[in-house]
This record gives sequence, structure tokens and C-alpha cells, in this order.
Amino acid sequence: MPEWVIEILLATVLGITSLIGAVLALVGIPPGIWVAVVMAIGLAAYDTSIMPWSAAIASLVLAGAGEVIELLSGAVGAKKAGASKSGAFVAMLGGIAGAIVGSFVFPIIGTIIGGLLGAWAGAVVVEKGVKSQDWKAANKAGMGAAIGRLLSTIAKAVLAVIVGVILVIAVLTT
Repeated sequence: MPEWVIEILLATVLGITSLIGAVLALVGIPPGIWVAVVMAIGLAAYDTSIMPWSAAIASLVLAGAGEVIELLSGAVGAKKAGASKSGAFVAMLGGIAGAIVGSFVFPIIGTIIGGLLGAWAGAVVVEKGVKSQDWKAANKAGMGAAIGRLLSTIAKAVLAVIVGVILVIAVLTT
């Protein structure tokens, strides 16, 4: 098979994998873009004339940044909305726990809804129950956590698309 056919097939597979990764990231399903990143690293390890290390490492860094953004977003949103440090921390944990529980209750969309509700509930429980804030202040912190979590989901999907574009261009131009 000619090399150009192999390159087009690889670019197509990476493009489709990255698109699926972006959709999975958008709906909060964990593997998301990591499948494309692992493929890129494997291709670079196999043959850098197909996938340069620079593109594989760039995809790894962007995917890692997406994970960090997702992890910290609920806490940052809660803190910006007036939550205490402990409220922000529990909002982060609540977002993770809510996403996991939501995935089992109502797969796909439940991951997003569970993450939002978990971040909100984590902040509210600490701010109202532990810090003795009034309901308005506790709810404000919870809404900040939920909005932060939602924005991180969108950011992670955008990063997944960027990773896909980088990988497809890398295969087609090497």
C-alpha cells in the first residue's frame, strides 16, 4: 500500500478518534481525548515520520491541561462566588462524585448533570452547614461551583478539538 494512503488513513482515524473524544469530553465521559493522545504517542514511538514527537507531546500537554481545568473549575467558581476554601474544596469533590454517580443513574447526560449538581451541593453543604452562611450566600457559592464546572466541560471539549486538529495536521504534513 502506498505511503500516502497509509497517511490519509491514519489522519482519518485520528480525526474520527479526536472528534469522538471531543463529544465524549463534552458529555463528561472520562476517556475522551485520551484515546487519540495514546494513539499519537504510539505512532510517534513507532515512526516519527508518521507522527512527530512534538505533536504527540503537544496533545498530551493539552489533554492534561483539560483534566486540570476540569478538576479545579468547580472550586474556582465557588471561590469566585464567595465560598470559603473548604467550600471550594468540597465543591471540587462534589463535582467528581456527582459526575460518577450521575453516570450510573443516567448515562452520558447524567455525567454532566451529576457533576453540576455535585459541585453545587458540595459548596452549599459546607457554606450553609459548616460555615453557617445564609441560604442566599450558600446558593451563590453553589451556583459559582456549578457554572465553573459547566465552563470546564466546554473548555475540555474545545481542547479536544484542538488536539484533533494538531494530530491530523501532523500526520498529513510529515
